[in-house]
Amino acid sequence: MSTQAPAPGFAPDPTIDPVGGPNLIGPKLPIPHLGIAFDKPRPWWFVLGIMLGQLGIFIALMGPATVSIQIKASQLASSPAEAASITAFAVAPGALAAVIFNALGGRISDRSTSRFGRRRPWLIVGALGMLVGLALIALAPGAALMAVGWFLAQAAGNLALAAYVASIADQLSPAQYGRASGLVGIAGNLAVMIATWLASVLTGNMIALFLVPGLIGMVLVLVFAFMLPEPVLRENRLPFNLRELVLTFWRNPVKFPDFGLAWGGRFTIILASFMFTTFRVLYMENHLGLDAGSATLAVATGVTIYTVTSMVASLLAGWLSDLLADARSSSPPRSSSLAWPPTCSCTPTPSPPSTWSRRSWASRTGPTSPSTSRSSSRCCPTASRPGRTWACSTLPTPSRSPSPPPSAASCWRTSAAAPTSRRCWSPRWSPQ
Repeated sequence: MSTQAPAPGFAPDPTIDPVGGPNLIGPKLPIPHLGIAFDKPRPWWFVLGIMLGQLGIFIALMGPATVSIQIKASQLASSPAEAASITAFAVAPGALAAVIFNALGGRISDRSTSRFGRRRPWLIVGALGMLVGLALIALAPGAALMAVGWFLAQAAGNLALAAYVASIADQLSPAQYGRASGLVGIAGNLAVMIATWLASVLTGNMIALFLVPGLIGMVLVLVFAFMLPEPVLRENRLPFNLRELVLTFWRNPVKFPDFGLAWGGRFTIILASFMFTTFRVLYMENHLGLDAGSATLAVATGVTIYTVTSMVASLLAGWLSDLLADARSSSPPRSSSLAWPPTCSCTPTPSPPSTWSRRSWASRTGPTSPSTSRSSSRCCPTASRPGRTWACSTLPTPSRSPSPPPSAASCWRTSAAAPTSRRCWSPRWSPQ
């Protein structure tokens, strides 16, 4: 995406409306053009709006998922075992809806030709649908209507979530991805904490227990939807492909064992986590002897401790990761395909001090092939003393080493009196 129009000489795409759908909240923002690299960062208030969108969706969905449905099940049940059964019966369809409609929502919004844009309509539909689904759960006289309401809430919420995530890539430049990603992660943690504290306060009122988080979520998502300057498609050139959607849910773990192990590990961790959180309130009521209010208060306190700890740990882990990455990048590469330090073919450089010079490295086995090195755009100015210049080189990349980066530039001194072939100084790797 870009805030700039196509370059002169290129015919405009007839399937894209040149006007688009402007944002309705805040100062007017440039509308992204489809298919052109983004070039201008968004203002701070827009990035804050992205955080609010995530906050709204998660407040509406995570309160019922962690607390409210269990309290509702306890009111409908005549025994602890029945309460657990109602809870399981109600949440299972919602989990299925989340899996299907998250993948479906992204493909639908990509192909939407509404005059209001591609993402905005699905954000609005999702926000309203979440509220309707939560209202059904609050008013449900039994487990069946609870299951229908939670299925609808999860389906609508994940339609909105898919459009929301896609809109981040639509609207932001790559330079803003890191900051926005951090804010979105913080919003997710804060939303769970806010939702559980709301539940602890509203335990005595079943309607408010579900509708207050739903209303907060709806308002925040609508605010984000109306902040978007949306490109508008006049015509969809990519027909919907059902086979592509189905294949989204399948990767052969035998053919891709690393993916299979990563998926299996993540699946078991999340399964263990939600097996606990889905029945946590019931456990506190039936085994620890707490009433509903005390149980939800205990959950809110625990979630607060978890949220603060995880946020601190995330910041610390990111700092350590950057520190270790810097340490690895400054150490010599460990690879049998490249000798270290490399043997170079260095041509003397009797250039005057005002010029720049460029050299190519070669390993002991011969010149560097184009597949293992790239030309660098960086050169180094000459030294101030006559007879010595700074040379700029492109280094070969070790074939089996994750560091240094794929290509790097290095500067070293050469002398006019030096022989035509000698061992050069060990270079320092620098990212491109």
